[in-house]
Amino acid sequence: MDDPNDRRNSAFRAQQSRGAQRWRSIRFVGGSYRIPLPPGPPPPELSKAQREQEARAEEDAAPAVRLLAGGLSVGAIVMGLVLAAVVVMAVLVLMTHH
Repeated sequence: MDDPNDRRNSAFRAQQSRGAQRWRSIRFVGGSYRIPLPPGPPPPELSKAQREQEARAEEDAAPAVRLLAGGLSVGAIVMGLVLAAVVVMAVLVLMTHH
């Protein structure tokens, strides 16, 4: 009788070629890990027109993203200045009530 787990068995090779277990590698700082792919068929590939449309949409959104990133950095600077002013005021209050 044929062993279904024998690598020389044609049924085993067919099961492996069908992708019985497919893996995706993910890299982190500590190393890389293999995780199984989600079940089901892979998502359909986009047509050329759809890819071009997405590229145009990303180009149209680029100025807004830059503005948002600039606003976030300005906001962080302002919050840092406010924090520094609060610390200076707290030190002054503690020194005058001594």
